[in-house]
Amino acid sequence: MKNLTLLALLFSVALAPAQDLVIHKVDGSLLTVKLSAIESITFTEVVAPPDTAHPSGMVWIPAGSFEMGSDNAHHEASPIHTVTLSGFWMDVKEVTNAQFKAYCDATHDWAPMDPIPGYFANYPDYPVVNVTWQQASAYAAWAGKSLPTEAEWEYAARGGLQGKIYSWGDEPPGNQCNWMSYSGALSSKMAPIMSFFNRGTLPVGSFAANGYGLYDMAGNVWEWCMDWFAVYSAGPQQNPQGPSSGIARILRGGGWSDTIGDAMRVTWRGYHPPSEKRNFIGFRCVKRP
Repeated sequence: MKNLTLLALLFSVALAPAQDLVIHKVDGSLLTVKLSAIESITFTEVVAPPDTAHPSGMVWIPAGSFEMGSDNAHHEASPIHTVTLSGFWMDVKEVTNAQFKAYCDATHDWAPMDPIPGYFANYPDYPVVNVTWQQASAYAAWAGKSLPTEAEWEYAARGGLQGKIYSWGDEPPGNQCNWMSYSGALSSKMAPIMSFFNRGTLPVGSFAANGYGLYDMAGNVWEWCMDWFAVYSAGPQQNPQGPSSGIARILRGGGWSDTIGDAMRVTWRGYHPPSEKRNFIGFRCVKRP
């Protein structure tokens, strides 16, 4: 016997004369299942994006619940706890130098320090780096957005996968993303931030997207999140915002300079003081209805 879960808004169901379960799929095809093989049926509501204009360069992350964190002995990601989130929009890619330049031109904010000469001006499609948490937050507010909460970031990074280690599954990073051990054909496109090893950032969106259509949720640059760092609590939470104060802000996703593949895990946590500027730190934004 097995359980059968149907997406309520994507299928219509009818009983054939032989009392089989006939599922009319949205693509017009039929799926017939023997009722004798089904123990129970549950219907899951599909939550559509809000009826508003689709924000440019963003993708809708549907509401849902997930198990956040990991009980493996790695970077302060335990205990596992259930988190329920409302839907939100998220930037498909990390904020680029060109996008941040538009913000600087409009607000007269200082341009970030170049990690190598000409990086900010001459690498427009590469992720902006050397931005503080405050600068990232200011850009997000200027763009009518926000930094993601840590829970929103991890939920989105999972791309709809349940219980997987990385945004693409359980396979180790290898050449799946931009980290120190990447050795694929894109190496020649790296901005030579660490010139001795010819390592650095790559243009945003250089690797395959995850299940939600998000790029670089592992590697390239670490991404600022809204939350102050704190040890997880074990109880279930709904739309958690993190503590009201602290000394370090959360970073997620790993970056080009990381030498350990574990930093690419969807559960791996980093944190730095909000005034920190590093050549491996950038960000992306969210927009909530």
